[in-house]
Amino acid sequence: MVDSALRRHWREIGSGFLKIGAMSYGGPAIMGLMQTEFQEKRNWLSKKRFLEGLALVNLLPGAGATQVGIYVGYVRAGWWGGLLAGVCFIVPSFVIMLALTLAYAQYGTFAAAKDVFYGLGPIVVGIFAVAVYRLGNKAVGDWWQGGVTAGAALLAAFTPFGIVPTLLLAGALGVARYGHR
Repeated sequence: MVDSALRRHWREIGSGFLKIGAMSYGGPAIMGLMQTEFQEKRNWLSKKRFLEGLALVNLLPGAGATQVGIYVGYVRAGWWGGLLAGVCFIVPSFVIMLALTLAYAQYGTFAAAKDVFYGLGPIVVGIFAVAVYRLGNKAVGDWWQGGVTAGAALLAAFTPFGIVPTLLLAGALGVARYGHR
């Protein structure tokens, strides 16, 4: 049986995630766009709940942006909302990649086509930088959290420590610092 929340919200979930899936580029950068669209503009979930979902999906293997989308859909309309959000988020990317693959197979050897593909890289970096700034601005509340953020970034960038141990260490530091709350 389809959840009543999905019956009320299926159009907005479907159209919202089709839009994000079709208009965004690159994995982590999409999370910032989702936050802007669904948390800030549409108020589907609180900032705290969005950041909790972001923390949760960082512990899971797989595509984080897709998992955040499924999480947001789940928060909005339950299990079926999560499923609908996931499908609507993935379908545009699939269609776009299929079209680009066919175009590249046909025209990829032309110099102009190569220039277009190389020109997309800086755009992705810029979108990612804005997303990191927006998420960081909301997730880092004080100097101590900023220090943990900087330490985690340094560990990830310059050591073979790995993402899971870094997340576990940051979580343990958070419990030690804020466990009394």
